Amino acid sequence: MQIIYIITCFLLLIIALSILKEVKFGEDLQAMFLKIANDSILHNGDVVSNFNLSNIDNTKVTLDDLTDKPLILLVIDTGCDVCDQDLSEFAEESLIYGEFYNFVPVVSKSPSSNKKIEIKNHFFKEILFTNSDFLKNYKISMYPTFILINSEHRFISYVKYARELKKYFDLPEIIEEKII
Repeated sequence: MQIIYIITCFLLLIIALSILKEVKFGEDLQAMFLKIANDSILHNGDVVSNFNLSNIDNTKVTLDDLTDKPLILLVIDTGCDVCDQDLSEFAEESLIYGEFYNFVPVVSKSPSSNKKIEIKNHFFKEILFTNSDFLKNYKISMYPTFILINSEHRFISYVKYARELKKYFDLPEIIEEKII
């Protein structure tokens, strides 16, 4: 009977060690996932990289050219149906708030789309076209993406929808605040 008890305890110990090993693996996996997720976005107060993108006249435009006022970028893709609606709302917002903020759509050309971007009345500072460095440095992983940058080249926030920009328009000190 004691032998069965010892064997049972030994098997339970092996099972417990296996579970602990899996738990440790799970914690490591979770930590790795959180690090990857954290590294895949910009954070409030990050100084953003300068960029050199072409506009519709094929002239190079840098971040410095656009930060005389707080900057709102809308990064869209020509193959993205949702982007059309956001671009339309973005153009409307630019007509209302363009005196205080630089509105700049940044267009990525989807290789699988022949769709043309339609832009109606707007007050855009520029219309730019992405490149791979921009997408990597600004950590663009989906379309559309709104990015708010203050005049000191600091990332302020991602915004999911054009209608969410209003809270920033109503509180301009949030965008101009020095964030460290």
